[in-house]
Amino acid sequence: MLQHWLLIRGTGNRSLPERVDPASLRAHSSTRRPSIQKGDRAVCHASGWQTIFAVVEVVGDPENDPTRDRWRWRVAIRPLV
Repeated sequence: MLQHWLLIRGTGNRSLPERVDPASLRAHSSTRRPSIQKGDRAVCHASGWQTIFAVVEVVGDPENDPTRDRWRWRVAIRPLV
């Protein structure tokens, strides 16, 4: 079943640039294993701007990188809008 998600990008201390290059929307990272799965859709929210700036499709299942201490889970995305 297709799920919809909200992906938070940037932080209050480190905002995204004024213009986000769609090519930079290739993956989203998480500290814990996300429930998001291939085929799901998500809207990207820029925390510093307090706005929605993209709609993406999840194009890969979550992958764990045990060499990283933080943000070790990663899922591939591609921009739709």
